[in-house]
Amino acid sequence: MTSQAPGTFLFPCLITLSILCSCTICTKPEGWTPPEIIKPRTAKTLYLGRYDINARLNCKAKGIPEPNIAWYKDGVQIKNNDERWKYDPIGSLEGTLEIPKVSSSYMGYYQCKATNPFGTAVSYLMNVKELQVLGSNVSLYKLEEGDPFSLPCESIPYVTPPDRIKQWLYDENKDIFEMLPTERIGVDEYGTLHFANTLKNDSRVYYCAVRLKRAIPNSNVYLGDKIKIFVAERSASKGESTLNRNPKLAFSEKIVTAFQGQGTILQCFFSARPTANITWKYLTNLERLKSSRFKVIDYGRKLSINPVQQGDVGDYVCVGTNNLGSTQVFIRLIVTGPPSPVPGKVPVSKTISAGSNTSLVCKASTLSHDLPAKPKWYRNGEPLVPKPIVFAWKPPMFLSVKYGDVLDLTVNVTGDKCCPVNTIEWFYQGSPIPDIEAFPPFQRDKVTGSLLFNTTLVMEKNFTSILGNYTYRVSDGYQTITNSFVISQGKLAKGKTNEGSHSYMISFSTAGLVITGVIAFLLVASLFVLVSSKGRHDVTEKEEAGNEMVYDDEIQSDMGVRTMEPGNGLDD
Repeated sequence: MTSQAPGTFLFPCLITLSILCSCTICTKPEGWTPPEIIKPRTAKTLYLGRYDINARLNCKAKGIPEPNIAWYKDGVQIKNNDERWKYDPIGSLEGTLEIPKVSSSYMGYYQCKATNPFGTAVSYLMNVKELQVLGSNVSLYKLEEGDPFSLPCESIPYVTPPDRIKQWLYDENKDIFEMLPTERIGVDEYGTLHFANTLKNDSRVYYCAVRLKRAIPNSNVYLGDKIKIFVAERSASKGESTLNRNPKLAFSEKIVTAFQGQGTILQCFFSARPTANITWKYLTNLERLKSSRFKVIDYGRKLSINPVQQGDVGDYVCVGTNNLGSTQVFIRLIVTGPPSPVPGKVPVSKTISAGSNTSLVCKASTLSHDLPAKPKWYRNGEPLVPKPIVFAWKPPMFLSVKYGDVLDLTVNVTGDKCCPVNTIEWFYQGSPIPDIEAFPPFQRDKVTGSLLFNTTLVMEKNFTSILGNYTYRVSDGYQTITNSFVISQGKLAKGKTNEGSHSYMISFSTAGLVITGVIAFLLVASLFVLVSSKGRHDVTEKEEAGNEMVYDDEIQSDMGVRTMEPGNGLDD
């Protein structure tokens, strides 16, 4: 038998082994394991300042045999010979990717991949964003372990536009990461950072920042002031029991207004140790929260409703509970929305003959307590503008009254036929009068319907309390006119009488009667002298003197007021 050189059957043996291993007969050697990523364990967002030097992304993996590490940016593998990055792909359990000098081209999503003969493991995404530092101040807060703490986001020297939201970042070994909510820590919709209770490992540097609401790749993040929190171990003299706290409300909103068809969030934050378990209830319908539109998020601190419906109006209850007790808060949801047409009350096409009359009806309803605005009409795309409001009569700017006087202050207006004036509001000294007829000295004449200013409706000693500035406001739904006038104490009261004629109202008193008697006596004496000295000519002068009371139609003619001007030097 011919001897064979060593290794003659090596290749057939390897081929046979390869075939066997491709089947289920072979197994991996004992102790060998596929790769496993041990860092990062969660998705992270890393913020890098522009022109930072030697920024690093860390990736740790384990496995037997030792896996190789490969890095990817935005789904494309980074070649290890690319001068823009530095990393060792061969046998590196810590596949650190080094960015020599940061610029906008480095922003994006990074991922590491570990591979050995028994498999491949892929890390969570690491989102690298550009950071613009705006704050320069440093604040320090000292706390004891177990203390609750809330930190508002107010230190950003940047006017936040509507499309930006607030968020919190923290510093870890000079790398800045986004804070993710936990059962113990959360951020409300206004950007305040809440700790239900603090731990020693909360001692670090925090930043408040703003970013775009929309997920825009490589969008800037603006960083505020540096805030240091130091949590000390609780003093032994206070005892372990002082660490525990029953739930107390840290933040909530009593009333939330949401727009129909859009989403909204109800929120409640509790301080407690142990951390409170949070549940939600809807008082009107306990089954309503089972709808897919309702989602409890952020470890129970927020109730998302999307989309909001009219039937969601009502009171919601947020309850925080731990082994020491419970606390609840009521949140009222109000749903608003645009007006909607009332069925059967919308304009329809009509055909009418020339010269005939017709009416078009338009009515709308709204949600909750909203009052719909008066409909606006258009013809051929052009707005229909009603005719101006015209005053047939209105009170003059200055009125003088005496106790016992009654004035007619009825405001007479006319408007467009389309839009009658149906709103007259009154104010006294700037304050609204809810019901003018229940406000002395005003009363409504039961016969004529006139609005009277009757001074006798108040006691004489309180007469001066009804004097002052009065304002009325008229509206037809499209235009509003406001006028004011002053009522003061005096002997002559200019206004409308009860009978409706415009005149001076002369108030007589005891003193007035005396003066009148004196004047009458003087007139008689004068007439006697004139008759005796001048005869017929004197009689003519007497007649002319007796007609010195003249009418003046021009005074306040713009207000439709006819006034009488006294003559002969009469004061009363």
